[in-house]
Parts: sequence; structure tokens; C-alpha cells
Amino acid sequence: MDSIPGVSMWAIFMNGVRGHLTIESLSNGVVIGTIGDSENVTQPLEPVSGATTPTWKQNAKQFQFARTLQDGEVQTFTGYLDDFDAAVSDDVRVDGQTPRATLAGTFTASRYEDRAEFGWFAFLLRLG
Repeated sequence: MDSIPGVSMWAIFMNGVRGHLTIESLSNGVVIGTIGDSENVTQPLEPVSGATTPTWKQNAKQFQFARTLQDGEVQTFTGYLDDFDAAVSDDVRVDGQTPRATLAGTFTASRYEDRAEFGWFAFLLRLG
């Protein structure tokens, strides 16, 4: 897979918190989508500082976005698409499905002072 799919549903895991990531469109590096967490709060993807929209950088296979939690904390995500065009593994199952691709990276949290970065990953579950 050379790019994140323009319309897709992902299962996302953010430092132990399960959620969903939906990409509604991808055009010229601009990503429109939503992110939801285990508390059933779904919100639009936001741009990272210095950008005007969430972004996909094709050459780096890099996806950047942010979200603001209800308490005002800003989380900034940077992730990379895997380099293989196949299922992750027949042994890996998420919601009864074999993921078709993975994104993985780190995120920062503006209100957490003891640790600079946290890990996150997402499995592609559905296209369209």
C-alpha cells in the first residue's frame, strides 16, 4: 500500500486506549476524518501546530494530525504507514478481521509533564 486510503476505517490504540479512526477523504496531502475513543467521543481530526489541516506526506508515508480532549489537552500524532502490501499476519485479528495495513508512531500530550511521548498504532479494517 503506497498511501493511506482516502476512505477507510481504522482501529486505533493510543497508549492503551482503544478507539476508531475514520478517513473520509485524502486529496493533495490534505486529510479529512474523525477520531473516536473508548468514551464514545468522536471529533474531527485537527491540524498539528503550523499546519492548516491534518496532513499526509506521500514520500515519507507520514500522517500527522491532532485532537483536543474535552479537558483541553491537545494530543499531536505523527505516524507512518507500513511498507508492505499485505495483511499484517494471519495471526493478528481485530474485531474478527485480519488488518490490511498498519500505521504506527508517537503522540505528545500537552498536559502530561512526566513523559514527552506516547505510542500509538492503527490497523486498517475497512475500505470505503
